[in-house]
Amino acid sequence: MTRVVVIGGGVIGVTTATAIARRGLKVTLVERAETLGGGATARNGGQLSYSYTDALAAPAILRDLPRLLAGLDPAFRVRVRLTPQFITWIMRFLGNCTVSRFTENTRAVLRLALLSRLALIRLRRSFPDLAFNHCAAGKLHVFDDAAKLKGASASIPLKNQLGCEQRLLSRNEMLAIEPALSGSGRPFVGGIYSPLDEAGDPHAFTHALAAIAARDYGMDIMPGTGAERFIVDRGRIRAVETSRGPIQADVFVLTTGPDVPSLARTAGLRVPVAPMKGYSITLPATEDAPVISITDTRAKIVFCRLGDQLRIAGMAELGRVDRNIDEHRIDMLLNAARTCLPMAAHWHEDPHAWAGLRPMTPDCRPIIGATRISNLFLNCGHGMLGWTLACGSAELTAGWVAGEDLGEGSLAIANDFRLARF
Repeated sequence: MTRVVVIGGGVIGVTTATAIARRGLKVTLVERAETLGGGATARNGGQLSYSYTDALAAPAILRDLPRLLAGLDPAFRVRVRLTPQFITWIMRFLGNCTVSRFTENTRAVLRLALLSRLALIRLRRSFPDLAFNHCAAGKLHVFDDAAKLKGASASIPLKNQLGCEQRLLSRNEMLAIEPALSGSGRPFVGGIYSPLDEAGDPHAFTHALAAIAARDYGMDIMPGTGAERFIVDRGRIRAVETSRGPIQADVFVLTTGPDVPSLARTAGLRVPVAPMKGYSITLPATEDAPVISITDTRAKIVFCRLGDQLRIAGMAELGRVDRNIDEHRIDMLLNAARTCLPMAAHWHEDPHAWAGLRPMTPDCRPIIGATRISNLFLNCGHGMLGWTLACGSAELTAGWVAGEDLGEGSLAIANDFRLARF
């Protein structure tokens, strides 16, 4: 039986390992931390944003670059690190901020997102005990600027053509489907509703799916096992050296998010992934909390109902490599959230502040599939969409590892995410 080691125990690693194990291969999942899902999976925004795959590398970035570098945008900051790797990364990122590249990158990830939606549906049907506070109420992007709403609505026909089912709503229509917005302190003029979008707790999902894979497919899980370097022999990886000694296998899959580049370099690979820091808070929800996921386009924050909790996430700090919680940034997030939905949460409670690093590629597409090392595969670089894209990218990766014929449709999608594009 083919032995596979999957390195990384976040939502990407666990979905990937499970998808491979379902195909009858012997899988060992290796995770540095003592528990699964402790990185970006732990408390991210919770939204399954199938309809919103818009690339961060966009023409507006070039226009706003001086302001971003000066730290004048509270929601998005760029911290330039004077290393050859980051300078190369940022130049590639800026090269993707054209209209044509933005459109191409957004379409590619949108196709993967819709594939991921179907993959999650199949998982939930296969495993009724897969519990993660799933909600399929859709998502609202809300606007307080009529011109920006009009500009954003221009993409609706394209997204509908690709299967997203978006629609433009007036203020009254928006309040009718999500009454929680009626108490807002913001003068919203309307919104865009995406009924296919969903929500769920990725941390709970990761733990539940790992338990199912161990129970049903015999997947071995090794927490507290840090992968240090690959041992390469004649163009193939023979083993991965870990804090608990070397682990041999026939195939290796690397899914460690922002830590991918350092481990990949031990196999002679350059993987262009840079960290982008984000924040979240989680508070007890009130009766007036929204059921539909909300994105406040002015403040650039998201609200996601997870059972009896309300997750609020935002901020993007490109080039930050620490996971420290900046209390000033948390205060900004809290103030913006209370202004938008003042009755949605018990604001006096502990906000359970969190900060994490999202793994970004220069073109905002993940990297999925084979490498020039014959038995090393990648599934990384999902940026802010790791939870959204997890199930679909896992299926593509598992198909490559198992040597399946992906079919014309899946192969066309998979070709958009190869490392070779860099």
